[in-house]
Amino acid sequence: MKIQIIFGSQSDESIYSAIQSDLEKRDHRTDVKVLSAHRNPLELKALLSDLPPQPIIAGAGLAAHLPGVVASLVTYPVFGVPVKSVFQGLDAFLSIVQMPKGVPVACSFHSTSIADFLAKNNFEEKIYSTQTSDTNCELKDANILIANLEEHKATAFSGVRVLHTTSEEKTNPAFTLKWHEVALQTGLWVGINRLENAKIFLEKMRSL
Repeated sequence: MKIQIIFGSQSDESIYSAIQSDLEKRDHRTDVKVLSAHRNPLELKALLSDLPPQPIIAGAGLAAHLPGVVASLVTYPVFGVPVKSVFQGLDAFLSIVQMPKGVPVACSFHSTSIADFLAKNNFEEKIYSTQTSDTNCELKDANILIANLEEHKATAFSGVRVLHTTSEEKTNPAFTLKWHEVALQTGLWVGINRLENAKIFLEKMRSL
């Protein structure tokens, strides 16, 4: 599979080189571009306008808008990689993962999570939920997991994770620190309670 990699800064080379190496070991073909959503918006738009259908991996730190901007400009699936510039990437993680309804980015700190997901044989809308009535398969067959934070922490899973929160949790800023801590240890995430974005992301994968 051909995969486009876009990072916001040359200083991120150690990260995107590792991603490229990991993917190419699994027989994917990759191309890397360094373009900032803030410094190179016209060049970024030009690249994306000519890009054939393929997954895109976009990474940035600080105000990490690059993955979200890319997702707004293409119909292809976009993976977002937070760079740990400060705060162990907390600011970048929240900038990437908390996308609005209809514009998903699957966010992970780990290239292996992205590679494992791309190795799946199918991207059907198979959901396992511990918190809602959306379950339509067993956990081992699921591509989407809906669970609370402690359940996510305790569950090995290679699909897209949706964090189910209570009203109290989602209004408590300190809860984001706990989520970030779990995200550093786990795989692909979409935003809080964003099942619709997980579904759209899988649909984009199926359309390739």
